[in-house]
Amino acid sequence: MTVYGYSRVSTEEQAGSGLGLAAQREAIDAEATRRGWTVEHVTDAGVSGS
Repeated sequence: MTVYGYSRVSTEEQAGSGLGLAAQREAIDAEATRRGWTVEHVTDAGVSGS
């Protein structure tokens, strides 16, 4: 099964913390591997609207 993994950060602080895009992608990949899924990644490095 192929699934989409969505990663997003909205602030520079969030991007630099342990919640950045790389950490999110690793968590998604780990869960997908555990379940036997293939992941297509979608990344949003956008900025918050506030």
